[in-house]
Amino acid sequence: MKKTILFLFSLLCFSNSFAQDCNSYGQAQIDLNVNNIKARILNSGDLWWDGNEGKYIAPVSEAGFAEVTAIFAGALWFGGVDPNGHLKLAAQQYRHGVTTDFYPGPIEQGNSISEDDCENWDRFWVINKSDVESHINDYNDNNIIDNPITSIFSWPGRNNPSFTVNNGFDLPLDHNLAPFFDRDQDGNYNPDQGDYPLIKGEQSIWWVFNDLAGPHRVSQATPMSIEIQAMAYAESSENIHINNATYYDFKVTNQGTDPLLSSYMGLWVDFDLGCYTDDYFGYNEEYQMMYAYNEDDVDGNVGSSCPGGINTYGENIPIIGIKQIGRSDFPVTSFSIFERVPNSFGVPNFDYEYYNILNGRWIDGTAMTYGGNGFDPSSIDTVSYVFNGEPSDDNAWSMCTTDLTFADRLCVMSTKMGSLQPGESFTNSYAVVFVENEDYPCPNLDRLKEAADDVSNNVKTSTININNPFSLQIFPNPAKDILHINCERSIRKIQLLNIGGQILMEKDVEEQTSQYALNINEVSNGLYLISVQDNLGRTSIQKVVVQN
Repeated sequence: MKKTILFLFSLLCFSNSFAQDCNSYGQAQIDLNVNNIKARILNSGDLWWDGNEGKYIAPVSEAGFAEVTAIFAGALWFGGVDPNGHLKLAAQQYRHGVTTDFYPGPIEQGNSISEDDCENWDRFWVINKSDVESHINDYNDNNIIDNPITSIFSWPGRNNPSFTVNNGFDLPLDHNLAPFFDRDQDGNYNPDQGDYPLIKGEQSIWWVFNDLAGPHRVSQATPMSIEIQAMAYAESSENIHINNATYYDFKVTNQGTDPLLSSYMGLWVDFDLGCYTDDYFGYNEEYQMMYAYNEDDVDGNVGSSCPGGINTYGENIPIIGIKQIGRSDFPVTSFSIFERVPNSFGVPNFDYEYYNILNGRWIDGTAMTYGGNGFDPSSIDTVSYVFNGEPSDDNAWSMCTTDLTFADRLCVMSTKMGSLQPGESFTNSYAVVFVENEDYPCPNLDRLKEAADDVSNNVKTSTININNPFSLQIFPNPAKDILHINCERSIRKIQLLNIGGQILMEKDVEEQTSQYALNINEVSNGLYLISVQDNLGRTSIQKVVVQN
């Protein structure tokens, strides 16, 4: 372990006063490992570590060479108030024993889940792009699945009739879970009828967890009754920036009976860029990106050593950023840094302290201020983002221009979700961007920004990861007002779907034509799927970005 992780005795002894059905916590772990990054994922709201050591390996090392980690751990935070003003919250930091606020599995609105459900859902569903392509080609050949692929038939899509036999337990009835393309539009996932998982990248990993099935031993908070459906994905690419990136989607649904008001979602991160003793942090508002870099031009102490025998980057030091993507309507509202010490700018232990940080304040409610370490109760120069200046700019506020004594610091990037009504969902996505061999000290952010642009554009404009049975041209992309569709076959039907597979618009094309102009002037900005069915009943799909 890189360093001693402190836990308050009260957290270990604490037990919420409400009834709970699940006493186990998620113990499943898996690696996302399809490109130059190997990223560990867990199933209780945390990421990038194995419960003891950092496991965001960047870059992936060759056999026989030491692994170096760029992130020690990460986790999700959520908080909001009910109509009576009572705070509800769920958070995760370092898991220790049963110290968690999150538990595996979905929850139906107003209900918890059983102990058996917790154990059943303590797993991940992994889908490769090649599996989806093979399944689609199999069905398109004769409208029959001749060679069932287990990963496709075990997918937890709504009312999947093959789920129980492939997984050993039942799906909750009529519960919308993992996204899928619904070929016959009956609302249910039927892989034997040509439906298939909607995934991203070369490999997608899907899992689901909630905050209702057990006591909140981290935040000591009242549950929010939220369900989080998560998907992590990555792809190998000749573009070095995409090859060095991983992506994470989190769909948050209020499954309680009360609205959540003034709600926030935060991503907590313990960056350890190689050695943890010389890390600096910052935030770029334009890119909605927090980042970590090295204090000087050598990672670690003299001779590139690090306490505890931690592997370092030596003189070949990278820079790493985590960027919120795809939510221009809900931008990041604050970036906070706090120390792992018991003081006003230290680590939170209680629900209101977590919520203060999610609001862009220190744990005692003091506003963050410009300059120094951001904590000056006498200042009226308040800020929402600490260390928001470029490290290479001598006149900007960064850790490079601020003479701070060393401390083990942690970061939180928070987004205000506002009101979340019962049954309503909110999806937020992040990309981890990694750039090797940066120039130090006080690096320029140009290469990190270039990487962030490539990663964001890859999400927005890449075609869906399937082999379409016929050629399809959709332009312009991004589109405004009118979307032109050219097909090598006669078009029978056109559908506009959201990224979750829900039909938003459908047009039956009666005349024999291979070209169609689709009016999208009333479609909100965002990422969508265009599904085109030909006169033989076969379907091709592409992604399109609408920018009206």
